[in-house]
Amino acid sequence: MKFLLPLGALLPLCLCECSCPADFREVPRPRVDTVAQVKELSSCQIKHYGTTLLAEARSTAVASALLERGALPDGTIIRNGKAESGTALLHNTNPAIAKLLLQAGADAGMTCGTEGHSPLCTAARKGDTAALSLMLNSGVQPDTKDAEGATPLYLAAANLHYDACQLLLSKGASPDSTHTSDNSAPLHAALRAAGSADTKLRLAQMLLQAGANPLHADAEGMTPLHLAPAAVTPLLIAAGGSVHAEDMRGRTPLFYSKDPAQAEALLQAGAVINTRDHLGNTAFDTVTDARVKSLLLVRGANSGSTL
Repeated sequence: MKFLLPLGALLPLCLCECSCPADFREVPRPRVDTVAQVKELSSCQIKHYGTTLLAEARSTAVASALLERGALPDGTIIRNGKAESGTALLHNTNPAIAKLLLQAGADAGMTCGTEGHSPLCTAARKGDTAALSLMLNSGVQPDTKDAEGATPLYLAAANLHYDACQLLLSKGASPDSTHTSDNSAPLHAALRAAGSADTKLRLAQMLLQAGANPLHADAEGMTPLHLAPAAVTPLLIAAGGSVHAEDMRGRTPLFYSKDPAQAEALLQAGAVINTRDHLGNTAFDTVTDARVKSLLLVRGANSGSTL
């Protein structure tokens, strides 16, 4: 009589840790939905699939039983037949189970897989304040960056999650925690995001009150004032943003005006209307809004080619 092994099983199950195969592909992939099934797992299955099973657990009873059997919250995650280092916390955000995983030592700041996400940064990106609060209260540092170099506050700001930003700041997140790739700060991220000007204004107010630097320039020399919509421009000017700050192309915030009220606010604050960038252009040459061009003409603007 022939017996069919479960899909993926290449060797018989071992009965002890010492004979456990090193390759996860040599261990049958178990399905675990009940505590009884957890009790039937071999030591090999716990070793190779424990973190994955914790990531997939749908009840606290099953998660607790797996932890009692020695499953590690941080270890190897098996996804689509591939193994990667990670933490079950990234994939299992059930609040009760997440609490168990954190109590068992799960690392909320661990970057996982090829994309390099962490549970903390993923929660911030989604604006999941309940998960963020749980992780932050477990002791993880609020400015722990993901593999791409973004902090949770940066990601929350980039997605205009006001409550998540407020929570992170209350837990000690730095308002000027920069993204490793381009040196931009959360204020840059919020102002670049697609969304309402009112939400950006509220976020900018909160970040500035928390100590965000309105003069901080990213890798391209852009300050928040270069990126601000009209509604946020007066706030940044009042907070100390410079209308004379030049980016890497020699352009001041006036060059990026998209609204007559914005251009007027910059001019009232002392912006030089006919200053030239590194190519010899003036703001009149670079703005695209016809209303702004008309305002600049009335105020004495010239094209760089006629100066």
